Amino acid sequence: MALPPPEPALFPRPDNSPFEHACERCGTYAPLSSKYGPSLCAECIERTAHPIVQTSASLGEVLTGVFQLLRVVGLPAVLLVTLAELPMSIFEFVVPDVPFALSNLWGFFVGTAAEMVVLHLAWQAIATREQQVAVGAAVSAVGQRLGALLGTRFFSNLLTLLYSLLLVVPGVMKALSLTLAMPIALHEGADANAAMAASTARMEGHRWTALFAYCLAGAPFLVLLLALLCLGTGHDLANAASAPASSTATTAFYDYTMLALGVLTPAALVPVTLVPAVLYAKLRQPQRGTAV
Repeated sequence: MALPPPEPALFPRPDNSPFEHACERCGTYAPLSSKYGPSLCAECIERTAHPIVQTSASLGEVLTGVFQLLRVVGLPAVLLVTLAELPMSIFEFVVPDVPFALSNLWGFFVGTAAEMVVLHLAWQAIATREQQVAVGAAVSAVGQRLGALLGTRFFSNLLTLLYSLLLVVPGVMKALSLTLAMPIALHEGADANAAMAASTARMEGHRWTALFAYCLAGAPFLVLLLALLCLGTGHDLANAASAPASSTATTAFYDYTMLALGVLTPAALVPVTLVPAVLYAKLRQPQRGTAV
């Protein structure tokens, strides 16, 4: 029995067209870009791409993108990172002398997972022009890639530490070169080595922008850190000069203040977490067939 004839292509290519592929949205044969998802022509990108994708990777545009994302994902991001750090903050408050390694392990596993969920929420907002931001989808996507993400975070931190053993500046430059390693591992399915190599290549010429963006976006955290130092100094002076009862009250006030700062600090760092999300969207390489 003869086979049925093949179905005609969805968008037949004109005989005189110099282009081989059609836009996945309008079907026009034209130069295409898949920088932020489906392969689209310039007109469809202009109509559908988020302004973060369309603008340059200058310092002003990066900070503008951070504030745009804060408006959309700021509240769920703050709730996520606060809930992630709250159990350890309470545990450190209740149990004195918590091992430093335990706190670090909690931050590495739980803190990294929460940060990656925030990054995925940011990418959803960018890729859908802020039309769809689903926490459940972000948690699911991070869960599927958690092993690779933890490996990327571990080797990125290790490489930064090794460079820092030379001098502080090489360590800072290497950390900035690896800014996009986590978003690449999350969104593009890359392993640790491929993600770090791709991040280093894409961040070439953008490291100073990332440095100043981190500093300005991290201003709330710097304010909290300054408050912590001031309270610590005041606590030491009070213990040296006060009577025992007054010293005990001061210690209790200091402990509760440290608990509040421990809970609020991750929320203050949300703008810093969004800097790699914005840079990734601006510096993302074209990939055919890549979905959100």
